[in-house]
Amino acid sequence: MLNIRTVQNGGEVTLVLSGRIDGTTASSLEVAAQHVPSGISVLRFDLTGVDYLSSAGLRVILAAKKRLGKEGTFLLKGVCPTVREIFDITGFSAIMTFE
Repeated sequence: MLNIRTVQNGGEVTLVLSGRIDGTTASSLEVAAQHVPSGISVLRFDLTGVDYLSSAGLRVILAAKKRLGKEGTFLLKGVCPTVREIFDITGFSAIMTFE
């Protein structure tokens, strides 16, 4: 199960996530990310409550980063060591910004 809460503060949007991001739940995250308004300056995924991330989740995160484009800042917050290891192993750490 994945819980998603969207918090907007001016030009910044944070998707606060808790649970697992896997093949079953990634589509919910994808829908939430697609509903983020265009023109924002910062998109943050708060992964503090996420304890598992699959390749399906990585795909959604990468798509959200690409959708934001170079005009905005994409951040990952609160990544636990287990999930960080997934970013490291896949090479995603090189293209992501962590808070």
